[in-house]
Amino acid sequence: MLDLNVIETLLAQAEPGKLGTQIGIIAIMLAVLIVPFLVGAFLAKSFRMPNYGTRIGVVLFAMTAAAATITFGQLKYGVDLKGGTILVYEIDPTAGGGESEDPSSRVTAEELVGALTERINPSGTQEIVIRPYGDRQIEIIVPNVEESGVNEIKDKVQTAGMLRFAIVANERDHLGLIETVRATGPTLDDVVKDDAGEVIGRWVKVDRENEEVLGGLRPLRVDVSGDIIRDSRTGTLLSPQGLQGENGLVKWLSANGIEDIDVLMRIEKEFDITGEDLAIVASDHDGQGNPAVRFTLNAAGKQRFYVLTLNNAPDGSFLRRLGIVLDDKLLSAPVIRSPINGDGQITGNFSRAEVEFLVGILRAGRLPAALSKQPISENQIGSTLGDDTIDKGVMSIGTAFVLVLAFIAIYYRFSGLVACVALLLNLAMILAMMILINQPATLPGLAGLVLTVGMSVDANVLIFERIREELKRGAAPRMAIRNGFGRATTTIVDANLTTLITAIVLYAIGTDQIRGFAVALILGILFSMFTAIYVSRTFFDIAERWGKANLTMSDFITSIRGALTGNDDFDFIGKRAPAFVLSGILLIAGIIALAYRGSSIFDIDFAGGTSVTFWLQEEAEADDVRKIVEASLNTDPESKVQFSLNRVDMAGMKNRVFAIYTSVEDVDDLKHRIRDGFESAEGLGLVTFETAITEGDAEPAPAAEQTGQIRRNQQPLIRTVAYRPQDEAETKEDAAAATDNEAAETPAEKSEQTSISAAEDRPKVESTSRTISLGVAGGDQNDAKINHDALVAAVIKAAAATEVPLQEEGIRVVPQGSGSEDWTNESKMGFAQWKIDLDLPEAQSLTVLNGLKSELDAGPVWLSSSKVGSRVAGDMTRRAIAAMLASLVFIVGYIWFRFQRVAFGLAAVVALVHDVLITLGAIAVSFWAARYLGFLLVDEFRISLAVVAALLTIIGYSLNDTIVVFDRIREVRGKSPKLTADMVNTSINQTLSRTLLTSLTTLIVVVLLYAFGGEGIHSFAFALTIGVIVGTYSSIFIASPTLLWLFNRTEAAPTR
Repeated sequence: MLDLNVIETLLAQAEPGKLGTQIGIIAIMLAVLIVPFLVGAFLAKSFRMPNYGTRIGVVLFAMTAAAATITFGQLKYGVDLKGGTILVYEIDPTAGGGESEDPSSRVTAEELVGALTERINPSGTQEIVIRPYGDRQIEIIVPNVEESGVNEIKDKVQTAGMLRFAIVANERDHLGLIETVRATGPTLDDVVKDDAGEVIGRWVKVDRENEEVLGGLRPLRVDVSGDIIRDSRTGTLLSPQGLQGENGLVKWLSANGIEDIDVLMRIEKEFDITGEDLAIVASDHDGQGNPAVRFTLNAAGKQRFYVLTLNNAPDGSFLRRLGIVLDDKLLSAPVIRSPINGDGQITGNFSRAEVEFLVGILRAGRLPAALSKQPISENQIGSTLGDDTIDKGVMSIGTAFVLVLAFIAIYYRFSGLVACVALLLNLAMILAMMILINQPATLPGLAGLVLTVGMSVDANVLIFERIREELKRGAAPRMAIRNGFGRATTTIVDANLTTLITAIVLYAIGTDQIRGFAVALILGILFSMFTAIYVSRTFFDIAERWGKANLTMSDFITSIRGALTGNDDFDFIGKRAPAFVLSGILLIAGIIALAYRGSSIFDIDFAGGTSVTFWLQEEAEADDVRKIVEASLNTDPESKVQFSLNRVDMAGMKNRVFAIYTSVEDVDDLKHRIRDGFESAEGLGLVTFETAITEGDAEPAPAAEQTGQIRRNQQPLIRTVAYRPQDEAETKEDAAAATDNEAAETPAEKSEQTSISAAEDRPKVESTSRTISLGVAGGDQNDAKINHDALVAAVIKAAAATEVPLQEEGIRVVPQGSGSEDWTNESKMGFAQWKIDLDLPEAQSLTVLNGLKSELDAGPVWLSSSKVGSRVAGDMTRRAIAAMLASLVFIVGYIWFRFQRVAFGLAAVVALVHDVLITLGAIAVSFWAARYLGFLLVDEFRISLAVVAALLTIIGYSLNDTIVVFDRIREVRGKSPKLTADMVNTSINQTLSRTLLTSLTTLIVVVLLYAFGGEGIHSFAFALTIGVIVGTYSSIFIASPTLLWLFNRTEAAPTR
């Protein structure tokens, strides 16, 4: 369980000084690896069991390794249990985000989800939520991790992954390109075009290393001292002189106050090789042993790459360089010494972490569109389930676990105590492994643990019931233990391997949410078999050798059955007809209910909804806020609104900011409900705006002349349309002037110009300009923000309220202050200051603006609001369904192989489908049953990701239950060519004690979760409760009779 990776993990997770030194930690790890086996050998000798030294050592090693890992490691939690960080990014229309005139060709947020998931969470086990937040924004919820983990995700998001190979421009081959650049003069344009408008060159920034040297300076990854370079900030061409020693260019740049530089690349359209041409990417080492990235191109890329490098092969002593560019940053520029067929390396003095980062980015591929360089919103949130739900859940699970252990210990006595030790060790090993593989603990993982507890108990119960049978036959204790373990092992392996196959398939092709469940289940199955078969057997053998193995056990289930049937077997098969009728009625009713509820049965996880983030005037507990929200949303008892409330932690505003996600379809409707709810609540109110309207601009930025820079973002607002090359009517002189203007325009200014009609085509109108500054009532200015769309809508509403005629085309709003340089008119970024231009006379404008002030001051401050997409996109839903179907196929195949008859596999699948459909039907029927069964805590349940986790648990539980019965049927049938009703009845009766005991212990857990676990996991516990009951019923009354029918049908076919 522990290896060098474990030591590395624990060293990374240990707090500094917690053990003194890292040497101490390594010493403890080595002790964990060695001491248990030394102690095992000593104990085996003391027990006079010399052959058990290694066996005892393995058991002690498992115990100490699990204990050490849990003690010194740190278990991570998912967003649902611990909260995390919400990052909201916006699609950047200036960087591949779709500044297309055709709206249908633009990339939407929903189209980005899959690519981002592949990049950020390729394994699907990190429980990171990625979903659309409106049409042009992406919401990423990161579990509670260290700041470095959040920063790593930010780097992955901000890296678009656009790889390009191009030749570094040189004065021998590309003199025409260089003369064009020099004739143009200082410019910040990234591309260079010829007279025909074709791109012939591109400026790319020279990347720097992360590590600082040279007195705080960061070296350039590529030496470009002999190439055509410019100042990235001003666009001025540079001609460094007098460079001396290593990193001479870096020193020269620092001495001249230049931070970053661009280098000129030659672009040949016919030989444009990009990341789309990559076939294989892997980490490697260069000739000096430094980390590097190795790549191989696909067939088409290889051909173009070969021609490109052939055309730029050495010419005598003159060598050309191939630039490797990622997101317009030059990472490497190796010399071309001969034509290259399509394999190469990216070198650049990278660290191992940087290489792994690059490999991950290139493997995931480029994003369909680039996102904003910084998140437009970043906040900490509390657990999505709510602290109250988590506290209740922990209490319920803890109580249930203690009750299960007590029940097992009382019922099986000494054997029960051994089972308790095995169960505790099983859970400890699962938690330890989750720590080692950085698997967060989540609600789906909790579902896997619940199933693991059931399967672990079941494995021990199977063994104990077999021992009981051996003792009844008169076997000695030693023989009873040997035969009990031997006979039960086959059943345990069959049941667990079948579920293991299902879990592996779910992990391989399932969605991210399903994978978390699958990981917990896989670990649980493996450790359950180890503890039940290996650890328990070791304890039994030692106890038996010393005469301490008391094998007496309670058997009240057999006593009850005997009292009811007179010690005869109960005729389960004889009751199959009424059982089938009952199941048929339940299935039909459930399917009708599912059809009636339709898409309304899905909650926000699948259907999406709306979200707002609001700000309270005073601190409040989440439970108090949740009650107010519940009352404001669910005013109609016939239509319950699903919602989740999360605390948002912002600086200086603890317990004052909350985000709510609901199934309400319209954002404005949600705002009205929330506002009305808090207005009617006592003691809690929403923060409102305090608006100030002034003349002129707010804190204008320094002009270009003062800084000596050409700035994209600080030119005065103009109403002309920027020059475009296709405007053939322009003269060459006008074109040059327009080009200069365009080079200096900000994205915000361009957006303003494209959002209105060209000034030349419109009659002159009187215009009024004002600056609006937003604060909060009783707070400082600039505390509150509003976005473009909300502000324009408020202006239009104010104009309508004051009866001033104003069209949207006559409104121009441009943000002021920090971050405005990255703004476009499609952006949802909020700002505290806006410049407003109204095409109205001053008197009317002031009337509208005063109305705007009244409108804003009366309304709450919504920190964010948007429609939100589902956490499970359409393709992910299809993947989930495919995973379920594939797992059923594998189940049939494995059971067919093990039992040598396909009828066993088909009967097991019939039982699975039966259990899942009845559970889904119960969820659907709850819509009506909640009115009459409220005393049973039945609510209007919907299908969420938590319910999906419960359904997966039901599949595993039902399958395990069915395989146990089938295994006994196979044993009872022996070599008989036929299967009779008596054989099936005998098998069911022999395993009845085990079936009911396993169901009882599992029900203790899920019923307590259902009754006391809290609202956040209520639907999850309800589905589990129904599933366990139905799963027990189906293994007896559905699976076994179906097997009998299929068996006899296939036997009768050859006769006919």
